[in-house]
Amino acid sequence: MLHFVAGFGLLTSWLWMLFLQGPLLEQLAQKWSVQVVPLFLAFLLAQALIGLINSYALRFWKLLTSKAAINTLTFVLLSTLLLFSLLPSINPSVTTIFPFLPLLFAIISGLCSAPLFIIWMESFGMLSLTKAAQALAGSLCVSSLFTLLTSYLPLWAGIILVFCSLIVSQHLLLSTALPAISKSGGAISLPIRYFLSTRLIVLIALLYVAGGSIFCTLSIAPTTSSFYYLSNIVYALACLFSIYLLKNSLVPDLHSLFRPILPFIGLGFLLFPFFSNSLIWLPLSLVQIGVAFLDMYTWLLFSVLAKNHLHPSAVCSFGLGLMTLFIVGGNILSLVLASVFTSVPLLNIVCLIAGGICLFSTQLFFSNWLPPGMEFSWFRLFHAKESPSEKPVEPEENMTVIPDGTKTIHPIVPSQEETLEIYKTKAFSIYLTPREKQVLFLLVRSYSNKAIAEKLFISNNTVKYHIKNIYQKFDVTNKQELIDLLFDK
Repeated sequence: MLHFVAGFGLLTSWLWMLFLQGPLLEQLAQKWSVQVVPLFLAFLLAQALIGLINSYALRFWKLLTSKAAINTLTFVLLSTLLLFSLLPSINPSVTTIFPFLPLLFAIISGLCSAPLFIIWMESFGMLSLTKAAQALAGSLCVSSLFTLLTSYLPLWAGIILVFCSLIVSQHLLLSTALPAISKSGGAISLPIRYFLSTRLIVLIALLYVAGGSIFCTLSIAPTTSSFYYLSNIVYALACLFSIYLLKNSLVPDLHSLFRPILPFIGLGFLLFPFFSNSLIWLPLSLVQIGVAFLDMYTWLLFSVLAKNHLHPSAVCSFGLGLMTLFIVGGNILSLVLASVFTSVPLLNIVCLIAGGICLFSTQLFFSNWLPPGMEFSWFRLFHAKESPSEKPVEPEENMTVIPDGTKTIHPIVPSQEETLEIYKTKAFSIYLTPREKQVLFLLVRSYSNKAIAEKLFISNNTVKYHIKNIYQKFDVTNKQELIDLLFDK
């Protein structure tokens, strides 16, 4: 577990400190006399390109997952870092002779770092959902603290920290992540479009477009930069709290991480224009909480999906490509608004529009955005009511023909609590994947296939596939036999 936390945390620290408009990128951009945003966008576009290519070119991907390839990619990243940071000091004239070099460095870094992130994402899928969440949250906490620390360090110290982070991350990647994915690969060979519904892709796009625009606050309102880096503490605390939500959900369901995203991001952006500089930390913290839940949700989503797919690297590559592409979309949106609305500060416009869209979408997609299924103390307040389309029904499978020829309906519709208790005490968990476990808990409560698909954001075909696997693993042929087995009927 600690290997995952340290390895991915240090790689993410390199990303945040340097290319995600981090404190080092600002200082290096000044030395090269270039703007930060083009470097940031070039890096992400290159990373998105590799991600999307890898999701289809599996032979190309196999070449990138060898030990020699990882060593080569890391060496290129280290060399690029040294050239980017030292050239202006060694020869100041290089900034005028070769002004395109920073952009080239950003593109090379994006191309070389994408495979490393994909390998880590795939390796998280080898863990159970709860352990993967713990490892991911720990990694993001490490990254948050390193980024905050770097903002107070001199440039030379930050460069040394980033350099060492890459070296240690490479070692842990080869010793931990790469061996884990060498045994990966599930049985599901459905196209990726069956795993990701259109609604889910639209929501992820909306969230990352809104969340990505937060990074523009540094260039729009420089006075908020100190608050921005301090808000990393809030981000780290939100990541840790997401573990608690996930562990204490009745069903280990990513919905408990997904539902708070829109309200926190929307409220933070709406409040941003109305707070003075001394209080700007409050709306910024709200946005960071939403972004923390978003990062946890999307990374775990693609990792869990990849675990059961025949080609897990394709799912992870597609996920990384989508996420980075949507972050680019958020920043491009900010630039477009800057050119159109010149009479009003860009930051206020971006925040008001993004906040309004997020809160409107909360009402559009959810009847209750708070995490459902919480069973402890005040979290009962979070329990979401079931919508009419998701209420348990008594389908034909619950009917049994008795000897006189009449039909009777079994009165049992077991609760989630009962199912969980029986499931744990009989040690059935050894047979099921995390996604199959979610489908099981909903299936025995007589949710329809459509309701299960909507609740888990998967397609009907995927639901049928999971139900078929569940029946096979329990050696039953229908839902009633499954209920009888679980509850000794």
